[in-house]
Amino acid sequence: MAAKDDLAKVQEARERGDKQIIYKGVTYTLAEMGGLIRDLRVLAKAEADEAKKKAEAEAKAFIKTPKTVEAAQKAVADAQANFDRVLERFNNNTLDAADVEVARTRLNTAKESLARVSARPITSAKPTTTSGTGGEFVPPVPMGVVPSGSDTGVDGGTGGDGATGGAAAAPKKVTRANVTAELAKRGLPDTPENRAAIRSELLGKKPAAPTYQVGWEDEVRRQYAKYSWMLDELDREKYRDVFDLLAEAVNPKTKITDPALFLTRFEATSWYKELATQQMGRRVREQVGALSFDSGNYARLLNNAMRYGWEGDNLKAEAYKEVFRRNDDGSFANPNAIGEARKSNDYLRVKSIGTSYLSQMSDDRIVEVLTGGITSDDLLRIYREKAKVNNPHLAAAIDAGVTLEDMAYDYRKVASDVLGTPLSGIPLTEDFVGQALKTGEPGKYRVMSTNEWKYLLKSNPDFGYQYTTNARKEVNDLVSSLEKAFGFVK
Repeated sequence: MAAKDDLAKVQEARERGDKQIIYKGVTYTLAEMGGLIRDLRVLAKAEADEAKKKAEAEAKAFIKTPKTVEAAQKAVADAQANFDRVLERFNNNTLDAADVEVARTRLNTAKESLARVSARPITSAKPTTTSGTGGEFVPPVPMGVVPSGSDTGVDGGTGGDGATGGAAAAPKKVTRANVTAELAKRGLPDTPENRAAIRSELLGKKPAAPTYQVGWEDEVRRQYAKYSWMLDELDREKYRDVFDLLAEAVNPKTKITDPALFLTRFEATSWYKELATQQMGRRVREQVGALSFDSGNYARLLNNAMRYGWEGDNLKAEAYKEVFRRNDDGSFANPNAIGEARKSNDYLRVKSIGTSYLSQMSDDRIVEVLTGGITSDDLLRIYREKAKVNNPHLAAAIDAGVTLEDMAYDYRKVASDVLGTPLSGIPLTEDFVGQALKTGEPGKYRVMSTNEWKYLLKSNPDFGYQYTTNARKEVNDLVSSLEKAFGFVK
């Protein structure tokens, strides 16, 4: 599946922090990779669904051989290994539930295919017609299976007195093979705990109401800390099944020890399904990109967004509040998301306002804008007024929309040539290029001429000209001139 493979490559590129990638001739920046990943997930799921339909269609005319069984077993092994890797990365907060769902779909498709293959008898011949059927193909009957309508005297066949079908239905029987097939279908590990749960379900037994042991909430906070917020904020009547699951998971008699089983059960709760129906995860990603939130904190954000109806800029501000939220000990609640957010277009766009006016903007100031404490337009106005106060002789240009960064460009270019430093290495600060934009006495400020700026760069040791290649060359040229002038060199 091309989309699945492409999805994995793009996700790896984003996790490595690649600045950009080229996908099908189009260049995507790090910030734009989130949107590409979302699109590829949709394509990957569509391909998985199509593959499943194709497999089901092919199964109708399938001829089983030892090689096809071996191929189906290998497909399951590969899909299981992929699912385990995805689940591990999900637990480490580097992937989200959508990636788990894609991997689970692939695994289930492979296991269902294997189950269909295993249920058929091995044959090397093509289907043939059977006499008495009017040319219609009659599939071979596996051993132990009685075709409907046959007179065998077994399970409702004719009895000794000729009566038919009068016996009461036998109790439903669930075999080990039934349980194994269901485990494979759901992509669950083969553990005693999972077997017991599946067997009870297949027998039609309703799960016993969970026992809410004394102190179960404290155990949830300890064992399932990332879900503990639900105890205080989730509606216990509306989402009763969530609390039943949490109570069951921490009860010593019903304890759920397999993370994959818990995740499967959690994704089947009414709360999780409601989130999926309203596509809250997609809405958040559209606003701030695919940031690596802590999974519990992310669930809480999605719940609040659904609960309070956050949309648009309001949703973006609330999402950034969660990104930069701190714990009681001062540490960031979502440390993995912090670094990604500081590389985002939103963050860099705000930061560039300060740079445009030769000012270093603090992280707190940027966060204030991202979280809705102040608008970027208000911040721009503040920095413009500050620049006019510090540079009254440039006020008219600033009012006209010209930034100090624009005015400093030619001076930075000169500094780059004189100091032998790339343009990107010339600081956009008042202490450096700001000196070229403001010289003279108060009330008579002006910008420097090019020669004045060159002289300052060479004469002020703070700029480090004396350590440059240009300085050494200038000294060597001067020495050579003096030698020639005094006759030391002919």
